[in-house]
Amino acid sequence: MVLNTPTPIHTDVLIIGAGPVGLFQVFELGLLGISCHLIDPLPRPGGQCIELYASKPIYDIPGLPACTGQELIERLLTQIKPFNAPFHGGQLVTQLETLLPPVSQEAAQDPSAPRFRVSTASGLVFAVKAVVLACGVGAFLPRPLVSLGLEPWLGRGVFYGDIQDRIRQTLSHEVWVVGGDEAALSEALQSLETLEHLAATPNTGGDTPAQVTLIHRREQLDAPKGLIDQFKNKLASSARAGPQTVKLQFLHGQITAFEAPSAPAREVFDASRAPEASSPLRLTWVDAALHSHNASVDLVSVNLGLSPQLGPLSEWGLAMKKKQVIVNTEDFSTNCEGVFAVGDINTYAGKKKLILSGFHEATLAAYGIAKRVFQTDKIPFEYTTASPRLHERLGLAPQR
Repeated sequence: MVLNTPTPIHTDVLIIGAGPVGLFQVFELGLLGISCHLIDPLPRPGGQCIELYASKPIYDIPGLPACTGQELIERLLTQIKPFNAPFHGGQLVTQLETLLPPVSQEAAQDPSAPRFRVSTASGLVFAVKAVVLACGVGAFLPRPLVSLGLEPWLGRGVFYGDIQDRIRQTLSHEVWVVGGDEAALSEALQSLETLEHLAATPNTGGDTPAQVTLIHRREQLDAPKGLIDQFKNKLASSARAGPQTVKLQFLHGQITAFEAPSAPAREVFDASRAPEASSPLRLTWVDAALHSHNASVDLVSVNLGLSPQLGPLSEWGLAMKKKQVIVNTEDFSTNCEGVFAVGDINTYAGKKKLILSGFHEATLAAYGIAKRVFQTDKIPFEYTTASPRLHERLGLAPQR
């Protein structure tokens, strides 16, 4: 039997983590003429800056008296545009394989030969000469919902994050959103808008009453004031509206259990067809007074925030101290030759977990990586102010 193996994506360097330090690593490698790809478990670049403080001010970025996390990421993305580094979002790296020793002496002397094979959970494979760990305090993954009987429904009626396409494809009418932060409120409001659009569209089941329910373990919501006000206004207008209007409700409580499905477990969502009618999603939730209630639901979106996890990285043989990778501060290399670590993922004497420290680390790491990629210790040092070569790489017009 012949097994189909994915075709590797070849590039000089794979940067694992697309936060501010990972993005700046693209810039420093690009200046040295080194190609790279970015990869992150999150669907968009930005890391903690976007997920934890997108709208909060940062005051210690050199040259910027104040900027939000969102603004900083936008500036960094603009800065690295000339280098056309592909970004692969929603990808969790699971395996790092060293391709040395080579099969021949000629291969050992070939600077174009890849040294690592990196694989992701969804099947992407990269063949690279060096790897940069810029994954902060770990891969940010959704905080799990803890409820009895949940497992068979994951990927079938219960999903983490965005469910708008699923609402449209399955013509759902009863949608629940779990959580009380910015992501949860946004998902609830978007679900309300999607259901209202479906209700106004012919032949989409608009005659069936529809409702969005936000359930949170606390009465207090943790989101920007403007978003909370928008949610409360929609909640109030929904209470005053007629029975044919799409409803919005807020429950102070927790989902405690899901009823076992009658169809085969772990049915993966398929947008091309409707879910099994024989398996309605039924759940039990408990209110603040510890009274139990039952509900029939079409779709559940879980938005309980993100938590950092080292995951498979902890099994790669890297020297670590308190869940951080030990590095050589000359070039931020690790004990695994060809693997470098920058930003909050690394540790060394005097380490400060600051974005500007990560920028410094990415600069020195780029020169260490260049020595490996180009197989020489003679890496030219040039200033962006005056170097025609760097101007060309940045896409700047020749100076006269």
